[in-house]
Amino acid sequence: MTSSPATPSEESQADIVEHAALVASLRSAASNALAGTFVGPVVLAAMLLVGGAAPALAIGVPLVLAVVTGVLALRTRQVASSPTLADLEPGLRGIYILLFAHGLLTGGTTLIPMDPAGLDNPMYPVLLASVTVIVAANLPTAFARTSMFLVTCVPMIALAALSALLVGGIGIILAVGITIVGGILFFNARQAGAAFRTASELRIRNEALVRELEASNEQLDRLAHTDALTDIPNRAGFARYLEARLARQGQSAVLFLDLDGFKAVNDAFGHQGGDRVLTEVAARISDVLRDEDVVARLGGDEFVVVGNATHERALDVLADRIRDVISRPIIIDGRPVQVAASMGMALATADESVEAIIARADTAMYQEKRRARA
Repeated sequence: MTSSPATPSEESQADIVEHAALVASLRSAASNALAGTFVGPVVLAAMLLVGGAAPALAIGVPLVLAVVTGVLALRTRQVASSPTLADLEPGLRGIYILLFAHGLLTGGTTLIPMDPAGLDNPMYPVLLASVTVIVAANLPTAFARTSMFLVTCVPMIALAALSALLVGGIGIILAVGITIVGGILFFNARQAGAAFRTASELRIRNEALVRELEASNEQLDRLAHTDALTDIPNRAGFARYLEARLARQGQSAVLFLDLDGFKAVNDAFGHQGGDRVLTEVAARISDVLRDEDVVARLGGDEFVVVGNATHERALDVLADRIRDVISRPIIIDGRPVQVAASMGMALATADESVEAIIARADTAMYQEKRRARA
């Protein structure tokens, strides 16, 4: 019997949701860092040079930032590939350190003196705006834990706001603006993380329900097409199998048999004894069939075999094997009993109904019985 898979516990479901959220966060961080490795330092260096920063700072800081973001991109991709939460957790500490360094370096670039006028240089507002864009780009890192967003963006926002405050005048407005934008993004990050978790939980539950439904359907299908006593196909299972086989190869041999002497066993040992004979006969027939052949129980003591052989000699050999194993003694309550099999054969073709095929094989079986009595 097919058993339904166990439903994940609440704890394991929570682990799966946490793992999915962390993977999404890390992949987002990896994508941002990868883009920053190749694009950010070049743009930053150009902005600093145009803004009047010292060449050593204008080149050195972007190079350091490129190294940090490059390592961050590689490491987050490695950790995100961890198959389970338990495998992923150990690598998070290093990720947090890299994210914090990334935030410090990015925010710190706004403190590099470009010229005494500060805001008179058009590149300064652009630099502050870039920081705000980077903060927004890190929003998906909060899908798993807001701490991943905060460890990157708090130092970035704080240093950018400090820079604007030091400039004074309109810089104060920019500092307030940056802080407000950061707060809004943080709030949105928490909402996005909650929504992501809810969606993940629903997906996991739906997948579990689908698996349970599929397993239930498989079990119901098996019950509908399997004989409860002998665990071989019943009449419906035989019909489905034969139709599929004929659709594939056009023709097949069908052997119809019933048990001679079965009523006497039933009378002597009751239904339990009769059931013992039926299950043993079904097992013995199954043992002598090839993998591509099948035996089914139509009901009572009637069985039917679908064989791959279509030549008369091959069918006779198959029938003899079945008769031989059925005629061997069966022990019931310590006493040996014997039954025999009367058998009829029919060549089934795809242009004939299953019931018509069974009827022809049944007729052939009764003809054999009459010949045996005569």
